[in-house]
Amino acid sequence: LHDSHPLHGIDLNLGCPQKCAEIGKFGAYLAERDPDRAVLCLSAMNTAIIEFEATRSLTHPIPRLSCKIRLLETDDQTISFARMLQTKAGIDSLTVHCRRREAKHNGAPDYDAGKRIVEALDIPVVVNGGIHSRENARMAIERTGASAVMAATGLL
Repeated sequence: LHDSHPLHGIDLNLGCPQKCAEIGKFGAYLAERDPDRAVLCLSAMNTAIIEFEATRSLTHPIPRLSCKIRLLETDDQTISFARMLQTKAGIDSLTVHCRRREAKHNGAPDYDAGKRIVEALDIPVVVNGGIHSRENARMAIERTGASAVMAATGLL
């Protein structure tokens, strides 16, 4: 990376529900089936960011580390995993797709679960799922207390 184009952030998608993610053991499948490895991956990414920045001038901010997850089988499991990502992996923010992997992009998002995750963490949380208008985005932020929303297929 060149100083005129500094790195601002890195995000790991632990929310991909596609078949290729199951075959490759990444995305939502990694988060569900081997959460400790997912935490180790992000922790290693965090270490790499710190080491990379130590070799550069201090004219640019340290890049932020974030990841996206989906709801796990239970809210308690999701909150536990999110806390591990915050405390053990050192992520700076978390995006939560408020649906489970099996739902993919279908059905109503569980913003109540999103709210519980927001309340359980000390980092900014972005909610995702079912965002298809400005009004809907405002409602999702109001219901969850999230810092922001992420819109994807709902606005395509």
